Amino acid sequence: SNRRSFVCKCSSSQSTTSSSAIDYRSLYTRQTYVAPTYVGPVAVVLIQGKGLGWRATRDIYTGELLTVSEPLAVTFGTSGQVPENKSLADVLCGSDLSARDIQLVQLLSGSEARCDASSTSANDGSPSATHAMDLLQPYTPDETQPECSSTSTGQVAHIADDAHGVNITGAHSMPTLPEATDAMSAGSMSNKEGGQAADPLGLYITRLQLDPETCMDVVAGHSYGEASEDVAACELREESPESFLGLWPHLALMNHSCAPNTSITVLGRCLVVHAAAPILEGEEVTVSYLGSYRFSDVATRRSLLKTQYNFHCQCHRCLVEHRLFPTRRYSATDVAELQLSAQALSATSPDAPPAHQGPLQSLLDRVFGAGSFSTAAAQDNTLLKSINESLVELEAGAQDALTALTRVQEQRTSLLARISSAVQQVEEQISPLGLSARDANLMRASVGGLYRLHAEYSELSGLCHPDQHLAALNSWLQVVEAVARGSDTHLFLAVKHRERVQAAHGPASVEGRRAELACAAAHTARYGKGVDADLLKGLMGVRQRMALGSSMAARISLLAWGSGGGAVQVDDVSMRAQEQ
Repeated sequence: SNRRSFVCKCSSSQSTTSSSAIDYRSLYTRQTYVAPTYVGPVAVVLIQGKGLGWRATRDIYTGELLTVSEPLAVTFGTSGQVPENKSLADVLCGSDLSARDIQLVQLLSGSEARCDASSTSANDGSPSATHAMDLLQPYTPDETQPECSSTSTGQVAHIADDAHGVNITGAHSMPTLPEATDAMSAGSMSNKEGGQAADPLGLYITRLQLDPETCMDVVAGHSYGEASEDVAACELREESPESFLGLWPHLALMNHSCAPNTSITVLGRCLVVHAAAPILEGEEVTVSYLGSYRFSDVATRRSLLKTQYNFHCQCHRCLVEHRLFPTRRYSATDVAELQLSAQALSATSPDAPPAHQGPLQSLLDRVFGAGSFSTAAAQDNTLLKSINESLVELEAGAQDALTALTRVQEQRTSLLARISSAVQQVEEQISPLGLSARDANLMRASVGGLYRLHAEYSELSGLCHPDQHLAALNSWLQVVEAVARGSDTHLFLAVKHRERVQAAHGPASVEGRRAELACAAAHTARYGKGVDADLLKGLMGVRQRMALGSSMAARISLLAWGSGGGAVQVDDVSMRAQEQ
C-alpha cells in the first residue's frame, strides 16, 4: 500500500466512557491524534433470526456518537481501488495477537456471530451477548505491566476454552493449564534487560497467530473497505486520501439494513460511527453491506446478500418493496404470457384495462372485470426491475449524446425525453399507493440510477430550465437521503443543492436558508453533533470546492468534445455512491 498496513491491538488502545473525551477538532484536523475507544448508548444483544447485533439503550438523536474503535488489522491502497481481501488476511495472519484479540476473532469466525433464523435465545451455542459486550467495551490494561500479565488462573482456563475451535499457530506452543498456573504462581521473573518480566503466560498469549484459512474467512465475512477515505477530513488533515480495507469488530457486529440508520467515517485507522437518523430505544443499529448496490431493486439486493452473506433480507425497505413491486411472484414465462394476453385484450375490447398495467392487475381485471378488484401492489409491478435493466443502455446513450459532433440537439432532446418518461412512469406507479414520503423515496431509491442520471443529464445537456434541473437534483438528493444518509454522496449532493437554490433564490431567502440547514444537517449526520460551527463550516467548504471542480471538469470535457478535440478522460464526475 502507499501508506501503511498494520495490526492494531484493540485491547491495548486508549479508551473512554464519555463522548466528551473525543476531541473532534483534533480528530478531523490532526494526523497524529489517536481517538480513544468508545462505546456509546448501544449494546450487543442476541437478535432473533440474526444472531448478535447492536441495539440502542435509549433514544438517540441524529449525529450522536455511537462508537469509536480501532481495527484488528487494516491495510491501505491507491485511492479508487479497494485493497483485496487477501492482502488484509495476510496482515492479520502474520501478526501476533493478544488473548483478547484472539477472542474477538473467534467471535467473528464461522457462524459464531450469526445464528439461524430459528434461534430464539442465547442458549443455542452462540457466544453470549454479555461476553461479546465485555470484549467490545472500552478497556484499559494495567500500564505497569505488559498485556495479559495480570491474568488469573480462572481467566487462563476461560481463554484456553474460548480458543478451542480457532486454529492458532505461533513461535511458541500454547502452554498447558498446569504449566501456566505454575508459571503464574512463581511471580515476577527477570528479563534479558534485567527488568521485571511479564507473566510467562502473557508472553505466550501475545505471540499467538491465526492460520491463513481462519483469517480469510473472517476477512471475507466481516471486513469493511472503501475506495477512498473521507476526502474533506483528509484535506483538513493535510494528507492524501487512500483506499482502505480493515477489520473493525465493533462494526462487524452491526447487522444490515437496505436503509441504515448510521453513517461511517474512517480516519486513518480510526473508525467512527454516528447516528445518521433518530434511533428509538430498543431499535436495532444498522449499516449497509451493499455499497452502491443499495440503489438496486429488491430482487437484486436480496440476491446479492444471499450470495455473499447467506441471508434473506427482511428489512423494512425490502418488505415494503416486495409487497408493492413483487417481481418474483411469477416466472419470466408467466409474465410474458400475461403481458401478451393483456395487450391482445386491450386491442380487441374498448373496456379492457390499459396495456401498461402489470401482469397481476391485468389478470385480475380479465377474471373479475376492469376495476372490480385491485391489488395493493403497483399496477406495473415489474417496472423497477425493468428500468434497472435498461439503465446501461440509457447511460451509454447519455455519453453518446453529450459527446456527439453531429445532430447534437436532436440526440440530446430525444434522450432527455426517454429519461424523463421513465421517471414519470415511476412516479405514476408510486403516487396511487398512498405511501409516506419516506417510503415513497425508498421505492425511488430502487431505481436510484435513473434519478441520478436524470439530475446529471438535465444539467449537462443544457436543455433544461434551471428550475427543472433543480427539481431533478432535489429528487435525487431525497432518494440518497432515504437510503444513504450521511454518506459521501449525500453530502456532495446537499452542498450542490444548496448552491443551486441560493443561486436561484438568494442566500437570505426562505428557500436558501432551508437548503443551508439541510446541508448542515447532512454534515452533522456524518461528522457528529459534537463538531463546532467553525469546523463544520470548514468541512462544508472543502466539499463545496469539490462540487464546483466536478461541475467545471464535466463542462470542460463537453467543450473539448464540441471543439473536435476528441475524447477527454475525466475522473468520475457522477454522483454515484462510493461507500461499500
